[in-house]
Amino acid sequence: MKNCSWDGRISFWKSLDVDGSKKPHFYNKRKADPFCRLRVPKYQKAFEAFFFASLLALYYGVLIERDPFHFTYMEGALIVFFIAFAVDEISSLRDAGTAFYTADFWSIWDLCIILIAVGFLVVRIIGLVKDSDAIVDIAFDILSLEALLLIPR
Repeated sequence: MKNCSWDGRISFWKSLDVDGSKKPHFYNKRKADPFCRLRVPKYQKAFEAFFFASLLALYYGVLIERDPFHFTYMEGALIVFFIAFAVDEISSLRDAGTAFYTADFWSIWDLCIILIAVGFLVVRIIGLVKDSDAIVDIAFDILSLEALLLIPR
């Protein structure tokens, strides 16, 4: 029974009621309340990997498509993914607190990813509004910097 916490086979309560006592035991789906089960990291990590792979695919798609005259659907989807990424990081920051959040190297890395995405979006909008090819090129140069952080992540 190796790695029981990874598979979600550990529970601290048999039922969620007033008389329930907190002590660790193996989860039995026939006897236990399904809401007593610990969150299963295996599924969380699988979802994170799928999300990040989708983000990378959209990122490369936007760089390959690179339409200097229009804001494309793929760019819109990439921005939605970046917003979801930012919301997740902001909620992690609020849950953990600033001191604990900034102690993790990858959290600072993720904040840099978000800042570059915001920089790209701002410069891209300015380039489209002013109809300037040079500004749009700078926006895509900013987006290409994102690869320096996304690929190692």
